[in-house]
Amino acid sequence: MVFLRTAASLIAAGMALLTAVPAQDTTMVGTWKEATVTDADVNLLTQAAGNASYYAPEVTTAICLIAIEGLWTQTVAGTNYKFQVAGCAVNDASGLGPCQAAVYHLVGNWMTAAKNVHTEDLLAQALQKQNTKLKSPLCFTEVTYIEQQIVNGIHFRYHILGCETTMPGRCSSDCATPSKYNVEVFAQPWADVVQVISGVQVQ
Repeated sequence: MVFLRTAASLIAAGMALLTAVPAQDTTMVGTWKEATVTDADVNLLTQAAGNASYYAPEVTTAICLIAIEGLWTQTVAGTNYKFQVAGCAVNDASGLGPCQAAVYHLVGNWMTAAKNVHTEDLLAQALQKQNTKLKSPLCFTEVTYIEQQIVNGIHFRYHILGCETTMPGRCSSDCATPSKYNVEVFAQPWADVVQVISGVQVQ
């Protein structure tokens, strides 16, 4: 799938998805006000974007949703919503709604993230980069669990067992007595960004 940013505009009353085009190409008439995204807004978007019958005929780009990056509203006879989202182009209606191939959630505070090959590879990739946020390079022997938070990207908090090392990423044979660490990683998959933002040893 190809990551992209999209402006998805809809009118709440009829649940009609009016546009789904690259953000820089979207022009709306009227006064739009930036709004804070709530759970109700997310539910509205996922309900509309996940049902092909809500798409207006002029919508030519079908997407699944990874994260909401911004919201603007316009009050007319009802309320118009314009969401700035990160997502992926999909081939047919079965892929609409939240992206199923990703491990991301659309909203919220910190929540549990899936521990799988993808998220562990993301951690290894981040640790292998030159990190000024770490006291020493780290490798991990085990990921015990992962939390995530959607910001302007995906903020992961990894709880790991690992060691200080000269070969960061996954540990090879140089970590006989691993310690507990919390490592936070920021990722924007659609922009090919992944970086460690903090790493601390814990008891």
